[in-house]
Amino acid sequence: SGFLKDAKFPRVRNDYSEIGRRAAEFLYKRGFRRFGFYGVEHVWYSELIEKGFHDALQQQGYPVEILRSMRSENQPLHWNSGLDELEQWLQSMQPPFAVMTSHDPRGAMVIRACERLHLKIPEQVAVLGVNDDAVTCESCHPPLSSVDRNSQALGYRVAETLDLLIHGKEVPQDIVIPPGEIRDRESTQTLVIEHPALAKAVAYTQ
Repeated sequence: SGFLKDAKFPRVRNDYSEIGRRAAEFLYKRGFRRFGFYGVEHVWYSELIEKGFHDALQQQGYPVEILRSMRSENQPLHWNSGLDELEQWLQSMQPPFAVMTSHDPRGAMVIRACERLHLKIPEQVAVLGVNDDAVTCESCHPPLSSVDRNSQALGYRVAETLDLLIHGKEVPQDIVIPPGEIRDRESTQTLVIEHPALAKAVAYTQ
């Protein structure tokens, strides 16, 4: 788990900063020039994904609007907690823009909020999650694109590390695995063209 920065036990985790960097590159190549990140307050993996995403886009000269919701491990939250804040945040940005979220359930929330606000996905808002949870991603309307965790490599390294521990051998405290591919579903399948005349020409040919 990357929930906490300092783990008391050896762990195998994703390269969270690289997840953010790859997502930024993916969305930038789709033509987006306005970006948002929807994360979770005081959650380490969310902070690292946000930083990777922000830094990669900052290098291109583009700012990122940030919204962090409060985490819910200390008290149960209603399913739509934070939805009003999310909708206000989305309304503050000028379409077209792309939003990356710290995990897939947050991506699903963004899609629901856009539906309520009558924002078209992906033409006006592209949405990209993390973990590629098939149930969450495929149950969204439209289906949610997501960065794959490379779960097979993670699971293999976890089993390998556990075997070494069982046999009394030392293992690294923090083992980092690169993420997998980005699963491109309908929520990001668009190409943004900002120039009005060119956009009109492309629309005419479609």
